[in-house]
Amino acid sequence: MSEIYQLLLTILPVTMLKSSEIQSRKRSQAVQLTSSTTTKRQKQKKTPQRYTKPIKETTPPPPFSEAPSIKSEAQRYLLGIAKLHLKDLNCHWLESSNRLLDLQHVKSLLFAFQEGKLDRYSQENYIQVTCSSDTYSNACQQLGPQDTAKQPIDLLDWHTVTKEKFEVINGQHRINALQEYIKKTGQPATSEWWICCIYNKGIN
Repeated sequence: MSEIYQLLLTILPVTMLKSSEIQSRKRSQAVQLTSSTTTKRQKQKKTPQRYTKPIKETTPPPPFSEAPSIKSEAQRYLLGIAKLHLKDLNCHWLESSNRLLDLQHVKSLLFAFQEGKLDRYSQENYIQVTCSSDTYSNACQQLGPQDTAKQPIDLLDWHTVTKEKFEVINGQHRINALQEYIKKTGQPATSEWWICCIYNKGIN
């Protein structure tokens, strides 16, 4: 055997080994490449995460409370509760305009009065009026002392001591209905009265 063959036989296994190693390495690299590609694809195919709304910070609700009623707030302006003659009541305001008179509402109230539902002594039916505190004090002094502990007081002769009339805040429909009711029933002028809550309008 020539040296070349011996050399080749000596080299050949090594070469073949190296070649097989190269083949093995290539296969390994191919497997790794395939594995890497598969992993990337799996990552890409992963289900996207659901978006969750951030939790808003909520402030605690205010403590339980109740606002004072309009009546209780208006109580500090109350001058008195009195029986007033309709001629001393003015439904036309000096500084503003009262709401328009609803004739249909007047008719419905008149019908109720004719059905026996006229109730001027119930507090929920009192009419709200305003007057200057000075005029109220002076007129009450001229009309003579009254037992203010008993409500309502009698101010039916108001017009005999002052020309200033009470401005009606709420109740013009009841006034008009009562006037019509008195006409239809032929009652005397002394029946033309209503109990009113008198408030200070702040004009001195």
